[in-house]
Amino acid sequence: MNSSMEDLNKFLNEILETNSEVKSALIVTFEGLPIASTSTLGSDEVKVSAITTVLEFLSDHLVIEMNIGELDQVNLQCSKGYLILKLLGPNAILTLSTTEEIKLEFLFSHLYHKFKEKIGIAFNKIKDLMNEQNSSTLNLNRNYLLELFDENLIETHKDGYPQVKDVLKQHFLLGGMKIEYSGDIIKISKIF
Repeated sequence: MNSSMEDLNKFLNEILETNSEVKSALIVTFEGLPIASTSTLGSDEVKVSAITTVLEFLSDHLVIEMNIGELDQVNLQCSKGYLILKLLGPNAILTLSTTEEIKLEFLFSHLYHKFKEKIGIAFNKIKDLMNEQNSSTLNLNRNYLLELFDENLIETHKDGYPQVKDVLKQHFLLGGMKIEYSGDIIKISKIF
């Protein structure tokens, strides 16, 4: 398993550890393929991934047909709890099984809500640069981070180089891009 998938699995397990009402978690692609899951899933990952994608597709088309905005989250109340599907950017869906309906603010810190628009702009800038270069990897000098991203999304690492804040790094990871540092270079790679 590569380190990106390990990071996502670790993220999902942290959700379970810090939220007792969450019983299992899975991240799937819009094509219906499993990306990461917790060991507590207790079901066929491939089957659950495919069903998740179908539910998201139908819900999205219902929202469009009824002209009520854009789909963000699907909540299904069941006899033993809830099933929650949360869109994670343009590439993935988070599926949670819970004992009670919960807010998904734990996914991102309060900083995410404060800088949601700026995080989206940063994500799209990198995605556009990768598309222009027809590449799934982008290597940049860390000194250029302030030219690419809002200053509120950058902090200085103990090595003296600028780096993106964890909330941006987490958003990129959930959106299918991994951020790594090597000296004065930042490497951003598509992982799904």
